[in-house]
Amino acid sequence: MIKDKTKMLKELEEKFNCTDIDIYDDMVSVSYGFNNFEVQFGSELSINTMSLLADDLKEVGQIISVIGKYVAKGEDDSKTVA
Repeated sequence: MIKDKTKMLKELEEKFNCTDIDIYDDMVSVSYGFNNFEVQFGSELSINTMSLLADDLKEVGQIISVIGKYVAKGEDDSKTVA
């Protein structure tokens, strides 16, 4: 689960001009230029690549790091304890 989808999308757009992103319950799918990959999350992050350009590997790694920063660990942060 992503903690703050809006904030993550804004950061990806501002830092990388990355706007072609689909967010699902257990995965984020990203198209960045000619690069297409998925970041699946559960107990670990799993990266599935459809296509990556060698010249863009640094940026793709940074995009994955941003996504990883927003993956909720444990319970949903939007729930408050009474």
